[in-house]
Amino acid sequence: MSRSAPRVAVTTIADKPRATPMARVAVSCLVGSAIEFYDFLIYGTAAALVFPAVFFPSLSPGVAMVASMGTFATAFLSRLLVRQSSATSGTGWAVKRR
Repeated sequence: MSRSAPRVAVTTIADKPRATPMARVAVSCLVGSAIEFYDFLIYGTAAALVFPAVFFPSLSPGVAMVASMGTFATAFLSRLLVRQSSATSGTGWAVKRR
């Protein structure tokens, strides 16, 4: 009766998942936040200066400004709702993967 050598699992460096360096994560967060801030800065400025005259010319200036700021508030709140729903679904996806 011949005996065979026991099988040993061989793992290589390529098999192990690499951890993402915190510096890369921090820079990614910084860039994303800067782009988002710039986007809302430009949109808020346009909502205050351009939108009332372009999109609401038939309304009085005060009402046009309120309507314009309403569009800005809608965009701001929808961003928060989408972020919350994405975080909720992303967490559920991550839990299912484990």
